[in-house]
Formats: sequence, structure tokens, C-alpha cells
Amino acid sequence: TRGQLQKMKIQDINILPSNEVQRQLEEAVGARSNYFVFRHRTAGGEIRWVEVYSSNIQVQEKPLLFSIIHDITERKKIEDNLLKSESNIRGILNATQESIFMFDREGKIVTANRTAAERLGYNLEDIIGHSFSEFMVKELAASRQQQIDRVFNEGVPVQFEDVRNGLVFFHNFYPVTENDKVINVASFSQDITQQRIMENQLRKLSRAVEQSPESIVITNTNGIIEYVNPKFEE
Repeated sequence: TRGQLQKMKIQDINILPSNEVQRQLEEAVGARSNYFVFRHRTAGGEIRWVEVYSSNIQVQEKPLLFSIIHDITERKKIEDNLLKSESNIRGILNATQESIFMFDREGKIVTANRTAAERLGYNLEDIIGHSFSEFMVKELAASRQQQIDRVFNEGVPVQFEDVRNGLVFFHNFYPVTENDKVINVASFSQDITQQRIMENQLRKLSRAVEQSPESIVITNTNGIIEYVNPKFEE
């Protein structure tokens, strides 16, 4: 329940060692990172994958960490299956609403799902075999090609954000290997525009409450005061 959660620390549900959770919290507070992927334990003992977007805010001059959490367990299953078995690619690709691509070293689209094609404004058959750079502005294409090159050169996943046509996308690029050699890059891209809008609205709301000429008090369902703004204290 909400009441039970409010009595817990994040370390109580995150299955990482406490010192590692603390380190990640410090990363978020220090604004060195704002995106994390964790495994959380539910009240029933089930382990679920979650992605966390964190931002620093201030309420009554008190620094707080605001986090939006999404359950991505099903997406992780899709990603893992995709990377393990290319024979299942087509069915898996179209089972998600995320944009999924597979690129070769030059950025040619080896395969993709319908969502990816639709977001580019094309049919799936119109993009396969073409370079992704044909479907976006030069500067954005160059930036994404750098990330593809990084995965090929370093053999490690990369995560990054960029903006296309006013939409904010979060990308996960993974190496696809064969005989310990990177042969392709699998790309999973999520539209996070609404999350960014929510974060900005929350910051604006926080500032508005703090600076309001009206007295504002927030209580829980038991009537216990959890927050008052500066005007209330006058």
C-alpha cells in the first residue's frame, strides 16, 4: 500500500546491495546521471525490471529527488530474446510499441519493426536496406552514427537521448555479436516526450507553490501535515 511504501527506503525494494543503491542515488543527486535501470522486489516477492528517470527538485528549500518509474519487465524479455535469437526477430519486433532497429556498421537498416517505420513516416518495406540517415536531418544522423560506431568499436551498450521533430527519444544501442565479434547494433528507442513535459511541469508547480502569496498546506489522509509553503509559516 501507499502507506507501507512511505515507511520504506528505496533500498528495501531495490535488490542491489545497499552501498550500490546509495552510490546510484548520489549519481542522481549530483546530476551526473538521470536514467537508471534496476530490478525491484514487489510486496509479493516477484522481481520486476524498472527504468527510472530522476530529477532534482526543491520543496520548501528542501532538496528532493523526483523519480518517474516504469515497469519494463516485458520489454527486457523482448530485448533479451532479440539479442539471443535472430530467428525470432520478426515476431518479437512487432510485439512492442517501441521503435526497434538493427543496423550494420554503415548505418544500413537490416531490420526494424512497424513502429519504427511509422515514426519515420514510411512503410516497413520502404526503409529496410536503406541507411537510417536518409530519413532524418544531417546533424541528427551524424550524432546517431557516432553512437553506432561506439558500439562497434567498444562492444558495449550505450544509452543516450536526442530530439527529432520536437519529440524526445531515449535510445538503448546494444551490440549483436557472433563469435565474439560485433556484427550489428540493435536499437531500442522510446518516446519520452511526455515524461520530460511532466518533469518540467513539476518543477514549475514546485516553484509556484513555494512562491505563492497564498498559504498552502499538504496533509496525508490521516491529517498529518507533510508540507507547508513559506507563506503559511508567516
